[in-house]
Amino acid sequence: EVLGDALKAEKEFWPAELHSGLLLLEKYNRAEAADAFQKALKINPSAAEALVARGAADLQRFEYGRAEDFAEQALKINPRLPEALRLRADVHLGTGNFAAAEKVIAQALAVNPKDELSLARKAAAAILRQDEKGFAQVVAEVNKVTRAPGVFYFEVARNVEDRKRYDLAEKYYREAMKLRHELAGPINSLGMLLLRLGQEK
Repeated sequence: EVLGDALKAEKEFWPAELHSGLLLLEKYNRAEAADAFQKALKINPSAAEALVARGAADLQRFEYGRAEDFAEQALKINPRLPEALRLRADVHLGTGNFAAAEKVIAQALAVNPKDELSLARKAAAAILRQDEKGFAQVVAEVNKVTRAPGVFYFEVARNVEDRKRYDLAEKYYREAMKLRHELAGPINSLGMLLLRLGQEK
């Protein structure tokens, strides 16, 4: 309702459409989310964030080629956009190209070395390469940034779950819940994971 009122007050305020779409995408309403992102791009064709959001929607459906195309379009507009670099890294992680993912993650961390979302992808790549020392180094970096890295562990869990490492996903969702009990994401994702694994109780 607030975002709708924002658009009534200012018809060219494309971030309202972007954030409407992100809320819809969070609820897996991909069709309406895609419409919102398209409306944002109609207002502002150079809205790199909206292109990334469209790519994220495709990534949810494991359409890696389309997701990468949107990441590339966004990076042509803003080569240092962390969201676009993370989307590109997610594509590489999803397809098992961990070396390429780490290269892109390094670019995102060059923009913001303290970003938990980018650090989480670096950690996930280390886990998936079975690099325990590398993972420990990333955890040490994160602990310098925040005393309660719940967002970090939530993103690590999501990335390893995408690679069907359900045991580790459960572990890191629970760690995120312990550190930041107010976050809805880890609780919801753990519930969905347990349901998928047949642990209905």
